[in-house]
Amino acid sequence: MTWRTVYGELVLTGEFAKLYIKAVQHGVDLLWDYSETSPDLQWYLTGSRLFDNAHYYQKVHLINICLSALIDPNYPPPKRSHLLDAAAYFPFAFLLEEIEGEIEQELSDIKHGGELTPDREKYKYYDRQMLEGAFQEEIVPLELMDYYECEEDYSDDREYFEEMIAEVKKFPYQSTEMSYWDYILEMLANHIFEDRDWEMVSDTPAWLDGGDEISQMMGVSDSYLTNRLPKVTKKAALTARKAINSWKLES
Repeated sequence: MTWRTVYGELVLTGEFAKLYIKAVQHGVDLLWDYSETSPDLQWYLTGSRLFDNAHYYQKVHLINICLSALIDPNYPPPKRSHLLDAAAYFPFAFLLEEIEGEIEQELSDIKHGGELTPDREKYKYYDRQMLEGAFQEEIVPLELMDYYECEEDYSDDREYFEEMIAEVKKFPYQSTEMSYWDYILEMLANHIFEDRDWEMVSDTPAWLDGGDEISQMMGVSDSYLTNRLPKVTKKAALTARKAINSWKLES
């Protein structure tokens, strides 16, 4: 039992789990560093005003709960709230922002010309390439379903059908279209989230007052609408950060 959804209990495995862990680890490390050097700025916005404005100690504490719940099958399932959902979405927000910055850098390099340093060349597509394993494992099978359902329609042109299948399986890591990467990340996030209720709460802050009528309208428990952030000491945050960085799945 770990992360509970309306579809049942979820544990991330395989390439998706590896991506999620890596994104959380990189994201938390940068969040921690940036928050200490530029405390007045917000980083990796999730769409939850309460979470996004929280102290980074609180964020790291909540992110650690979500990571444990989504990866460890023996972790007690946490009670979902809009804050936990935002924390679970954090790695997707991190990847989206990092990919956007990566693409902006690439387009700037093209515009101004000149040779890239070996390191810049090596990491030119780093953030986009992080998604390839999860793309092949989680998204390609879903997209292929529609093609195989109409496979008989191409019985007279198998070569064309196979070309279409091969095209679906291609991972366009060199794409500079942000709309495409937003689509990929949202497709992956849909495995964890039934909707985006934490964003709705931000759009309508009065809902944080709770009440049966609002909870029923949203299809959530009243506790989902909590307006209280946990108290987290530096020691507790450091412990959470250490736990996050200790995660590693075997290849």
